[in-house]
Amino acid sequence: MTGRDQDARTADEADEAFQIWEAQVSAAMLPASTDPIPGFRFFGTIGAVVSIPDLTIVNSASAGHVVRRTARHIARSNTEMVSAVITTAGTKPIYTDGVTTLMVPGSMVLVDSTITMSIRIEDPTSSVVVNVARETLFERSGLRRDAFHTLLRTPVAVGPEGLAVSEYFRSLSAMSAQFSTEAATFASYGIDLLAAVLALRAQTSPLSPSVTAHARERVRSFLNANFADPMLTATKVARAVNLSRSTLYRITESDGGVSTILRKIRIAHARRILATHPFATVVDIATACGFTSDRQFYRVFRAETGSTPGEYRAAHHHPPTP
Repeated sequence: MTGRDQDARTADEADEAFQIWEAQVSAAMLPASTDPIPGFRFFGTIGAVVSIPDLTIVNSASAGHVVRRTARHIARSNTEMVSAVITTAGTKPIYTDGVTTLMVPGSMVLVDSTITMSIRIEDPTSSVVVNVARETLFERSGLRRDAFHTLLRTPVAVGPEGLAVSEYFRSLSAMSAQFSTEAATFASYGIDLLAAVLALRAQTSPLSPSVTAHARERVRSFLNANFADPMLTATKVARAVNLSRSTLYRITESDGGVSTILRKIRIAHARRILATHPFATVVDIATACGFTSDRQFYRVFRAETGSTPGEYRAAHHHPPTP
């Protein structure tokens, strides 16, 4: 075999190695391309060590290459993620839209998969990478969507407030080899921790599922107790249950918002009165249920139930139980 043949085979083997590496990176993380850096030795290992719904923890070690995520890769992706890159050894820069963020040992950088970026890895580095479903992280963060998007428009280099969180994920990565079930159980709390990190950066408070559920219950309890107030507004509700208006809107959005919940509560109460109090007038019912006039009550009731108050009473009236 001539020297030229040997060089050609070596080049082919290098191309094959990079194709394999690119496929491994795309499978463990998100679609991306990789290219060698001339003059630097390449190696790479990557694999998920913890995988649960909406979160994976990946261990990665590599050198001598550039990872690029372009608009083409973003368009091909079926999922959107936010990655917390926790560097455990080596140094590497990440370039996004004219901004350079240096990742050094002990640092944690949050990177949004919906932005283009490149990472240049010359010398050996290793990382623990936590991938979280972007929409889930948004829901847990308690941030407005525009604030969430703005915060992640460039990589977020987490300061001292993220040290405990990065150590948490490094510990999960280490324990997964021997205690995979336990690591997966503990990892389920990781999304809330990253949401808290984002919320702290935005100087707001994160809402975990349990906190969100409790807040929704407070809102419903307050509305059930105060629906008869015709001057009840979202601002009054938010103040009464100690929430910001933006948070109030977010946690009630799935139910149509505060006004929809309040309207349904008022109509449900009106139905009960119509079914059990045959002599209650429309004006009396409108007042008891928090409507500003009998005309408004009549219009809303018909839109909600498909019948007028009189028609509903005729079809559903039954005497109250003694």
